Amino acid sequence: MCGKMGKAGALLMAALMVMSLSACSEEKPESKAEKEIVTETVAVTEAKETETEAETEEETKSEYTEETEPEKEAQADNGELEVTYTGPTKEIGDEKFGYMQVPENWCIFEDIGVDDSTPLCQYCSPDRASIVTMSYFEGMDAELVANAYYQGYSEDAVEELTAATVMLDGKTAYQVYGYFTDINKIMVTWVIDGEDGLAHSLSIESQDYDVFSLSGTYTLNK
Repeated sequence: MCGKMGKAGALLMAALMVMSLSACSEEKPESKAEKEIVTETVAVTEAKETETEAETEEETKSEYTEETEPEKEAQADNGELEVTYTGPTKEIGDEKFGYMQVPENWCIFEDIGVDDSTPLCQYCSPDRASIVTMSYFEGMDAELVANAYYQGYSEDAVEELTAATVMLDGKTAYQVYGYFTDINKIMVTWVIDGEDGLAHSLSIESQDYDVFSLSGTYTLNK
């Protein structure tokens, strides 16, 4: 078992805090994601409304790009990421977390500092450079959870923060991604609504494209 504080765990805790505060105020967390998450395709970018806004985006880097770095090289016809990892894999997860394939030599990862009551299924590479995190949320829909993740991302050392909708497990997924300068990694989070009434999230932090491509194996049903 590997153990340390992963970026996904920290952002998950931030997202839970945002959702908790939102529940107390009976309002959705206000974030740019809620206003600007595209609803049809990753390639859609909202037009800049004013010249001032355009200048600001140019200085801070565009928050909405056509696709993430991991997605540029291969994408299946249905919009889901094409799996390019060719090594031996094993299945992780269960009926609540969902299931996916990870490299066979990965081990269970324990995110130190995350509340024990937070449902997490995490695995990491032997060097802990790549981490996969699956979780689920009761009483919340995928868009709300994604907005909370977006806010958590935006309060961290992130560049090129982007929100979009893509396909995951044949379903529309809210996707949040960015490059974290403090750990020199890209992190992508997908959130989908399940038929079980839960919102399910998958987060991958890595520098390896093949690792991100394993999101193409994710499914809620075996």
